Amino acid sequence: MNEIKKYRKKKKLIVIFSLLLLVASAFFVVFYSADEFVIYHIRLPRVLASIVVGAMLGVSGAVMQGVLKNYLASPFTLGISHGALFGVSVSLVLLDGKFLFLSAFLGGMGVILSIFMLSLKIFSKESVILCGIAVSSVFASLSMFLQYFANDIQFSHIINWSFGDLSKANYESIKICTA
Repeated sequence: MNEIKKYRKKKKLIVIFSLLLLVASAFFVVFYSADEFVIYHIRLPRVLASIVVGAMLGVSGAVMQGVLKNYLASPFTLGISHGALFGVSVSLVLLDGKFLFLSAFLGGMGVILSIFMLSLKIFSKESVILCGIAVSSVFASLSMFLQYFANDIQFSHIINWSFGDLSKANYESIKICTA
């Protein structure tokens, strides 16, 4: 019983330390040698967006791992991220960037449906993970194939999308994410 209390106390201290470190680093990044416009219209929205997006990714990863009861489960392992990237690649290379977000959403949903269809016969947590890894490889390959035909600007947009970008974050987008 004493070991459990020690573990909980240690866990609580780690969480408190992490939150203090987050606040301190966010404060430093936002207010380090900049004028008022840069602080309130560029840095603060980016920092707030990164905190919100990071929290949302952590929760979604924990939900996936909890539902599938597997620590390997993530949007990358299951191929959802590669499907979204394929949708973005299709939009940028074949549709001149039209319907970018819709294409990303449909690409991710296409992966989910593919995994569901492949794992229907033997629906187990392990089969979902294995099907996700296979589908992930297919969509990653298709994205690379489209990147071959992309011009320099399209290619840079695809790569930028795959890394993620918070440079266009504003207070309205943060409000939408937290709603």
